[in-house]
Amino acid sequence: MTRFYSLADPIIFPHHIKGVAFDNDNTLYVEPKNSKGIHKLAAFHAVQQYLPHLDEPEFTQLMVESRKKYGGSLEIFTKEHGIDPYKLRGAHYENLIKSAKEIDFFDPNLSPIDELDELRESKIPMVIATHGNMEWTLFSGRQTSLSNHFNEKSIVTKDLVGINKTAGSNMYEVVLDKFGAPITEKPEERGIGYAMIEDTAKNLEYAKKLGMTTILIDPQIESDDHIPDYVDIVVPDNRIAISCLLTSNALRRAKASDNTMKDTDECDYDKAEIV
Repeated sequence: MTRFYSLADPIIFPHHIKGVAFDNDNTLYVEPKNSKGIHKLAAFHAVQQYLPHLDEPEFTQLMVESRKKYGGSLEIFTKEHGIDPYKLRGAHYENLIKSAKEIDFFDPNLSPIDELDELRESKIPMVIATHGNMEWTLFSGRQTSLSNHFNEKSIVTKDLVGINKTAGSNMYEVVLDKFGAPITEKPEERGIGYAMIEDTAKNLEYAKKLGMTTILIDPQIESDDHIPDYVDIVVPDNRIAISCLLTSNALRRAKASDNTMKDTDECDYDKAEIV
């Protein structure tokens, strides 16, 4: 059952959290309100490099067709027009970086730097798991001071695991590899003790199948009517998401010290690192 964040009634997760994975876009940093338009224009110019006679209305129509036929906005250009998918993604994010440099795309004040510092002080390793590419993720980190906590070694991108629609499950396996989580006989137990924080609910499905604690950031949701069962808790922002994990760990330690809870999977802080 999905819980909603409550300061008066903090959640205690079933397991001590010993590693945290974050989505990047609109999770570790907050996108501007017109971000969809900026992304679309960057993608349009990327496609134009290969289809120079395509105008923007035609591009928009093809995007609609692509979503209907293939489930993604740009697949039609790779499947029916022969554009290399990796080159198209690279061009898209290259254009996005150029656009972001020209406008106030990032607000560093909305990134949870202090809370990430707390995770680091608690020796809880952190990883980014993003559908963006490496260049964009590193660039966004430099604009928001997130680069003080994440580098190429602690970032898993869709490009690293394959950009097809089944890449999601592989991505979280790689995330758990980064944490050094051992392979378990039951796949749904491998992610126990690790958390995934996301702003898109459907991206949490694979994480939950591996046993991870799943946190959805959504300041708009007030009812659980449309929240999938694989979401453990809904929080309004990235700072509270991290606070929930730290509070849960603190409460578990307090109860364990009172001999009211036996914590069998306490993190070995001396061994907590990204591999």
